[in-house]
Amino acid sequence: MRPSVPNRRDNTPTPQTQKKKTSSWRRQGAALLASLGLLSPMAAVPANANAMRQDPVATDPLIRTRADNCQNLGTAIAPPAPLKASFDRVSEGFARLEALPITGAPIVATLKNPVHRFQACLDPALPGNGILAAYSPDQNRLFLPQREFNFVSAVHEAYHAYQDAAGGLDDSGLYPRDTMISHLLTEAAAASYTLMVMRELAFYSDADATAYQAYIADRRNNFGMGLTFDAAFNTAYARDAALPEDQRRRRALEAGGQAAVSGLMAGAGENWRRGYAPRAVTASRAGTPEVNTTSRRYRQLRAEIYQRTGRVGNDIQIIPAQFYGANADANAQAALMILGIEAYDVPAAPPVPRGPHR
Repeated sequence: MRPSVPNRRDNTPTPQTQKKKTSSWRRQGAALLASLGLLSPMAAVPANANAMRQDPVATDPLIRTRADNCQNLGTAIAPPAPLKASFDRVSEGFARLEALPITGAPIVATLKNPVHRFQACLDPALPGNGILAAYSPDQNRLFLPQREFNFVSAVHEAYHAYQDAAGGLDDSGLYPRDTMISHLLTEAAAASYTLMVMRELAFYSDADATAYQAYIADRRNNFGMGLTFDAAFNTAYARDAALPEDQRRRRALEAGGQAAVSGLMAGAGENWRRGYAPRAVTASRAGTPEVNTTSRRYRQLRAEIYQRTGRVGNDIQIIPAQFYGANADANAQAALMILGIEAYDVPAAPPVPRGPHR
């Protein structure tokens, strides 16, 4: 089945007025979180929501977020008094992200665009099972704890929302092996993006610079890719000393992000290799086997999906070209082998139909 998202050749995010279908691994992931009570399994507030609000005992096990628990970014609508402090923390966190001209401003601007119908929602069930934030593509909602706000977790999941707005999560039309790679690149890019945000923050205050050093030194963060990111960033930043400062920072952040993605796809990071990667791919084996992977149209579609997955604004790409360039098939197969994942072989091009006997 081909994806419902058109094959776009520009950088315009996919309009969300008609919500596109999400690949099955995304739906399964949302269903899993819902089954654990970590997010609402409902795509919209039911018609009888007002009546249900009067009975919190009956409501809370079924509907984790109500209409007044969700807000659009930048909304001028005052939240209910009991939720004001919680929404203030959310607003302050996104304002902090938006103040970053390279990594933050383009993401927040996209999520504020009403066409995407993005909402931040307070979920009283969080944190739970170590989850401090969760994005639901089917609902366009970022679920955050009502009692606290974790900036790093919110940034990571907000980037998933940005990927969704760009069309990077709609990989259902890819061949199963490429759907696996798409899943892995989606998470690797979000982990790398979080490092980019933390590094850009470090330019603006000593406190953030100190926090960044502690963050990258802790190998529990971002699958242990902090030092890999930092080394690539420093190399690029030193190399481009002659460039204007803004361009120099952009290129260094991109280099660090790509290095972190490459490291993860090459099997670095024990938590990634032994924990996340096999579990994630198990849920992503629902692609479209009946596609001609050798066709120019298919390869272009795959490249566009991967690039949407790693875009930051209009001039930064986190996904290395090795995964959508001329050797993409070989590099994908090698990555899955390194990660110890059973990979699908690439099918041959369909045979040329025989003509009439002459």
